[in-house]
Amino acid sequence: MSNKLCTISMRTKDPTEDTGERAAWWPEQATQLMEGMAAGLRSKSTTFTFVNVMMEFTAPVFKKEVTQTLDRSGLRMAAVNFLHHRLGRKDSTHLGEHTAAIAAMGDRALANALLETSTHQGNTKQITVKAMAGFRGVGARFEAAQQASGNTYTVVGDTENRTFAGRKKATALACRLYFPAEWGAANAANCKDMRKEVRSLAIAAGHVLLNGVAIEANTKSTAAPAAPAPVASQSSVSVSAKKAKDMAAVMGATGKDVKTKAAAVAYLASKGITL
Repeated sequence: MSNKLCTISMRTKDPTEDTGERAAWWPEQATQLMEGMAAGLRSKSTTFTFVNVMMEFTAPVFKKEVTQTLDRSGLRMAAVNFLHHRLGRKDSTHLGEHTAAIAAMGDRALANALLETSTHQGNTKQITVKAMAGFRGVGARFEAAQQASGNTYTVVGDTENRTFAGRKKATALACRLYFPAEWGAANAANCKDMRKEVRSLAIAAGHVLLNGVAIEANTKSTAAPAAPAPVASQSSVSVSAKKAKDMAAVMGATGKDVKTKAAAVAYLASKGITL
C-alpha cells in the first residue's frame, strides 16, 4: 500500500462560482467533504490532511486556516461518525440498525455510503449531509459547532430551549420571537441594514444570552463576557446618535421622534427598549 499523503481542502467561498463572491454554505462544504473522504477511502493513501475543517466532532466543523491530519483508521472513524446520523432513516435501512454495522463496512462500502443521494421535489442531495444538517439550530451540525466553540447561546423565553454555537442564529431567533413585525419587514425588503438594526434591538433588550449571561451590543468575544449591568440600568453613552435613530426608525419612529438622539432614546424607552 502506498504511503503517499492525500490532502483534502475545503473551499471557503462559493464552490459553484469561480468568482467566489460569497462564503460557501455548510451543506456545500459538507458535500465537498463527503466527496473528498470517499476519494480518500478509495485511494491507497494512508495519511490524509484536511484543510479548513475539523473532523473530531459528531459532524464536520468548517473553520478557515485549520489543518488536521488523520491516518486511515481515523478517516474510517470520521466516516462512521457521520454515517451514524442516518440510522433510523427510511432511505438508509441498508446500513443496518446499529453503528457497529457501519463500522464493519469495508472502505469502498463506506465511500459509497458517503456519496449516496436522495431526491425530493426535484432536489438531489447527499443523504449523509441531510442527516447532519439539522434545522434552525437543532441537529448534529449545530451540536458539533457548539462543542468546537465551547460556547452556548440561548434566547430568553424560547419554549423549545434551543442552544446555538453562534450569536447570529440565536439573535435571529430572538428577533422572530420579540420583534416579528420588524424582522418580517427587514426580510421582505431583503435589507441587510434593517436586519442589523433589529438584531441590535434584540441584543439591547437582553434577549440573547451567552453562557447564561445577557450579551452587550458591542460583545464580539468568543468567551463569556463579564456579567453586564441589567439592561434597564445600562447607559446609552456607548450608543451613537445614528444608531439610536436607526433603531427607533426600525421600531416605527418618524418625524420628531428620530430628529435627535434623545428623542430616539425616549421613543425606544416607550417601546420597552432601554439603552
